[in-house]
Amino acid sequence: MYQRRVDPIRQFSPVAGQKRRRLERDYAQLQQDIGELDRQLRRLSLRRRALSEQRRSVHRRLWVNLARRGRRAAPDGREALPPLPAGASMLWGRRLRAACLAILARRGPLPLVEIHAELHRLGHGVAQAHPVKALADALGYEADEGRVVRVERGTYRLTPGTRLRVAG
Repeated sequence: MYQRRVDPIRQFSPVAGQKRRRLERDYAQLQQDIGELDRQLRRLSLRRRALSEQRRSVHRRLWVNLARRGRRAAPDGREALPPLPAGASMLWGRRLRAACLAILARRGPLPLVEIHAELHRLGHGVAQAHPVKALADALGYEADEGRVVRVERGTYRLTPGTRLRVAG
């Protein structure tokens, strides 16, 4: 495999001295705040999953399923895809792949269904006519590049040692 050429897209900042140190402190504080929000989101997501499983169990006892149509939880208890939030940012290509890698870095190995649900919970949608296929293609590309590993059919995890680029 050949080494890719990387052309710089940013120049060194002319900000120096006290102003630069203040900006660097602000940047570090913002990074810490984002990290804390990510930890809170993870805790809330795990709690939501547990509550959702309990609710599904009660729902099955209250209402017997008479038809095989409609959007519902999978037989193994996984949740149905949450609705796309109003004003969601639509992702494709490199940005979609980066968002998927970030989700895998935070949550560990996940099936495509849960990655898609997490994208919706984070306020993103897949800008394609067939979103599930686009998501599978995006992670297949990342697997070809060696950044993710296909654990089983439709389930991926981040390759150990993969470094994510942080958008600035």
